[in-house]
Amino acid sequence: MMKAITLFCVIALCLTSFHLLSAQSAAKPETADPDVPNLNVYPNPAYDLLKLQSDKPLDLVTIVDNDGERVKRVQRKQLAWKQIDMSDLPDGFYEVRLFSGEENKSFTVIKL
Repeated sequence: MMKAITLFCVIALCLTSFHLLSAQSAAKPETADPDVPNLNVYPNPAYDLLKLQSDKPLDLVTIVDNDGERVKRVQRKQLAWKQIDMSDLPDGFYEVRLFSGEENKSFTVIKL
């Protein structure tokens, strides 16, 4: 019963996030600023590997858990494949922070 409730909550959160992201992407201008790197993470929710998207080289990626503790720090030399192994992290919500030059962006990622 508890797993069913947890699964329902995760699905509801994903659907809510999808609707919010759809509304945000609809409001974006059609032309992108070439000086601002395109930073993104997928899939969300993630199981083992989290893939990173960036137009420019990533300098650093940090992952912070719900308690605000940094659980992973991945530097440029380890980001050649633009993916992070999350299989060693317990299921839950994480803040993934991507750093590229002077730009940075945070994402909330669900790890299942």
